[in-house]
Amino acid sequence: MNSIQGNIERITDNMTAMGKPFKSLVIDGERYSVFDEKLFGQCIDGANVTFSFIEKGEYKNIVAIVTSSHPASQMVKVSNYATPAPVRNQEMSACNALNNTIPFLELCVKIGINLETEPHRVQQMLQLTQGVSEELAKTVRGK
Repeated sequence: MNSIQGNIERITDNMTAMGKPFKSLVIDGERYSVFDEKLFGQCIDGANVTFSFIEKGEYKNIVAIVTSSHPASQMVKVSNYATPAPVRNQEMSACNALNNTIPFLELCVKIGINLETEPHRVQQMLQLTQGVSEELAKTVRGK
């Protein structure tokens, strides 16, 4: 899995042969696809994004994406300064979540979990890692 930053230059809404919606994005001149509808809200034309994708043959499918800056159309004017509409803390939380999600998804792929067809295995892995983290925290606290 690859993780990079780039600027969304163009977004096209499409449908699969089975009638499922997806988006085609051109990011820094490269074409990517987004099939997870939960990620559609992060696809903003002109936005700077951090994203992870997996390659399937000639296709690059985005599996995680966070908008880190917004185009001018998404800006709100506050006195003499333009400030992104979302609260800065929300952006930082989203970036932290992405930074933690990418290694987790990379681990899932390394152990053979297909992210698109086995979401239940990803959920099991998440529960396992949360349990390990909680036990480790108890040990560190001495409880």
